[in-house]
Amino acid sequence: MKYMRYNEDTETSVKKAKTSFRRKKTGRRETREKSYGRAGITYMLSLTSCIVIAFVLLFATTVKTGAAEQETGRTKYYKSIQVDAGETLWSIAQDNITSEYSDMEAYIREVKAINDLRDNRIYTDQNICVPYYK
Repeated sequence: MKYMRYNEDTETSVKKAKTSFRRKKTGRRETREKSYGRAGITYMLSLTSCIVIAFVLLFATTVKTGAAEQETGRTKYYKSIQVDAGETLWSIAQDNITSEYSDMEAYIREVKAINDLRDNRIYTDQNICVPYYK
């Protein structure tokens, strides 16, 4: 068995190898952190954009509703109605429409949107929500 003789050159080469390994490892880690940083920035920009859009939509609908109330001086309310046999959206609209709506179709469109109705079908004993002004 050969024994290696210890000298300063051996110690220096071992230190260089360790330092070289550390640099490579650190280099990989820095690259990984940079890529997470970019993803993090993209995530934050997306999140900020969504929040801004939500506030804009919230503000726009608030202003629109507020404008209708200021014009007429009346407030919009909602009530639940149970559909009786033979009733249609048209007959319900005739009973509940107010002067704030331009025509019967506009009122029916709003009732359908509130109740998530895809067509004009309603059923006996179904509860639907209708808007009215007071």
